[in-house]
Amino acid sequence: MRAFFVLHWTMMLAMLATPASSIRPMRHDAKLREEIRKQMAKHVGLHQAGKNLVSKWNWEALADIGRVHQIIFAQQQKDKQFSDVSCRKSFQAKKPNAGCTDVCKKAAGVKSKWGQGGTGPYADDIWKAYGCA
Repeated sequence: MRAFFVLHWTMMLAMLATPASSIRPMRHDAKLREEIRKQMAKHVGLHQAGKNLVSKWNWEALADIGRVHQIIFAQQQKDKQFSDVSCRKSFQAKKPNAGCTDVCKKAAGVKSKWGQGGTGPYADDIWKAYGCA
């Protein structure tokens, strides 16, 4: 523990002993300000482009796909045989059960809401895996 304090104070003294001439001042020139403006404008443009360009890490998008998974988990608790394979088979037999249609409705809603952005592609994967097409 004592060695830690000695090392800590040694580092603090070394930082304080650094000459002021070695510290670079921040650049506040017009070129830098213009570059920052361009970056900010690009971000605003992406935000205004709609949900097709929303990140998959968007909290609202994550909550929507989480609700799809909640339906899946609830159905698996009710019926241990519930899975994407069983749903595909039931849709192929033209006799889908209520759990499969619930998953399909929710996945389709998320898919239509987010399009190719957010969690839309994940919802599309679930929609296809459960045979909703």
